[in-house]
Amino acid sequence: MPGGLRIIEPYVKNNRVYVKAQTPTGSPAGTVQLNDEWPPDIPAGWDRNFNANTFEIVDNTQIPVFQIRYDSANRIEVYGIFVAPNGAVTVAFGDETETAAPGQTIPDIPERKAWFVYPSDRHLGELALN
Repeated sequence: MPGGLRIIEPYVKNNRVYVKAQTPTGSPAGTVQLNDEWPPDIPAGWDRNFNANTFEIVDNTQIPVFQIRYDSANRIEVYGIFVAPNGAVTVAFGDETETAAPGQTIPDIPERKAWFVYPSDRHLGELALN
């Protein structure tokens, strides 16, 4: 991230790794705050789904804005759209990462695929076949 700004902050609580981050909500001033609070506060029309090792938030078009997967004790994957304190936005999904300066359009990354089936109230914990 330009200037060394931290946009993802991992930490351990009760022997579990959590991630603090902010992801944009679509409104210019709005972000979703991600930490160990459950359930995370998300905008109307968005959804979230999860199982014991994976968590995801999707926007109103069911495109992911945040994903975290605990692959093993040594490997955690974190993907999403992240807002830095200076307003810059970084989009990271799969092997692709793009950054936009404050005020620029959020870059599109084709690898933004949902891990779960939605809506979650009918498909809680059900992984999509990708």
